[in-house]
Amino acid sequence: MSEINTTGGWDSEREKGLTAREKSLNEREAAMIEKGLSEAFSRAGGRQPGKWDDPNEISPLATIKSLLEGKLVFDSSGILIKDEKHPNGSPKTLDDKLKEFKSGSLSGFFADSQQQQQPQSHRKNYTRDQARTGKADLLAIARGDADIA
Repeated sequence: MSEINTTGGWDSEREKGLTAREKSLNEREAAMIEKGLSEAFSRAGGRQPGKWDDPNEISPLATIKSLLEGKLVFDSSGILIKDEKHPNGSPKTLDDKLKEFKSGSLSGFFADSQQQQQPQSHRKNYTRDQARTGKADLLAIARGDADIA
């Protein structure tokens, strides 16, 4: 009886191919998570380094990234926090986690919400009909300077 030797044979090459494919998928997933984190941080009002900030200072985004390192998982429904769930059992998303940071001890990493929102009395209100017929300022609505009532 002869032994089947796969060392250096076709099976070995196949394993290398799968490993390369898996590595490529992992790199792609890491890039998507990196981009998603940056976009979510901006959506949450994360502070961006200013022109006059010390270039040697660690940015708020870099700090958040280090806190979440190894905890982010890319899923078809978005970026989720590994092993964290809401009380109802649903998975916690990256946006949820950033909201927690913003309302907690890391609030200094985010722009002051009072500065971002204008008082309601100064906002322009449009009706749905005005928006539908093009009479509403859609850019003002997108910026948050106007509402559709």
